[in-house]
Amino acid sequence: MGHELKLQWTPNNGSRSGEITGGVIHIYEADQTAALDTLQHEFIEYVLMNELVAPYKRLINKLISAFEEEMYDRKERLVEKFQELIK
Repeated sequence: MGHELKLQWTPNNGSRSGEITGGVIHIYEADQTAALDTLQHEFIEYVLMNELVAPYKRLINKLISAFEEEMYDRKERLVEKFQELIK
């Protein structure tokens, strides 16, 4: 878990202490202790997001697929009914 992440320490005086983008944990804290705290925070947040949010994403994607399938079936039934009316 987390082996896919890379780390980049780029101290600056911005408003953020750290963030994860594109598989990279970016740490912006200049102070080493604060940087380590931020690294720990970002890593824990990453793990939680993967463990807690990923199941919801899978569920939503399944619901979308089921809805799309249902809409396709309804459309096909309507097309057949219109064809019968035209005959």
